[in-house]
Amino acid sequence: MQKLKPAQPLPVDIDEQHSVLSYHVTAADLPWHFHDAIEVLVLFEGYGTRFVGDSLEAFGPGELVILPPGLQHLWAPASLDAQWESAVFMFREDSCGHGFFNIPEMQAERNLLNRCSRGLLFNSVENRAERESLARALLLAQKSDRIIVLLQLLRLLSTDSHRPLASPVFDAQRTTDDARLPQVLEWLAQHYTEEISLDKISKRFHIHRTSFSRWFKQATGYTFSFWLNNLRVQQAGALLLHSDKSITDICFDCGFSTISHFNKQFLTIKKMSPRAYKKVNRSKPS
Repeated sequence: MQKLKPAQPLPVDIDEQHSVLSYHVTAADLPWHFHDAIEVLVLFEGYGTRFVGDSLEAFGPGELVILPPGLQHLWAPASLDAQWESAVFMFREDSCGHGFFNIPEMQAERNLLNRCSRGLLFNSVENRAERESLARALLLAQKSDRIIVLLQLLRLLSTDSHRPLASPVFDAQRTTDDARLPQVLEWLAQHYTEEISLDKISKRFHIHRTSFSRWFKQATGYTFSFWLNNLRVQQAGALLLHSDKSITDICFDCGFSTISHFNKQFLTIKKMSPRAYKKVNRSKPS
């Protein structure tokens, strides 16, 4: 079996000079990774498939995600040609001082941080403009203003509608310790458009076919075939909503070999046909 190094967190340079870090990101080129700090990602432009723990879903502009320390994640664009713009903020619970979030006045924000252990998705239409406005202000803020704007954003999020991403049974520590999983999932995110069989991927990672199938199910909670089909369907869903490609082109661009198989898998996962999905979701306000 191929020897792989355990996944390591990307460095977060929070120190005495920087309690809150902010990044203006114009390309989604990070690997499957995690941090040792709380992360807030605001997506202004871009679409594709989002991986958070064992959650795999299509994403689009206007969403905000809060991630706790140690939760692995990856944003995989559905098109390398698509534009990308996001803001990423990182801080620790003691960035505003030890015990700050435990004072009575910060109860709403404390409750919000307590709920983010599985990652939280915010994509309400009514608060999108205010979320993005505060995010852009936070990118520009300096010194104490950075703390003030961060707290304003957290206060807004504490009253905004949201839902968890990773499942209740997801074990972040187990997946962090398993060196193989991030490399396999990242490889799939990069190669899902190709013809991929169980034999091909098991040989790619030097694992026996039967052992790979059993390990993948234990590590993710899903069969390999379901995960791959789900990834392709989520990317297809993003392209249906954010590109002008035909359904036939999207089918083959996402790695499906026949239209009938694409329609069957899409219906199984999205509970509607590709055509109906495009019609229903493109008619929603953004």
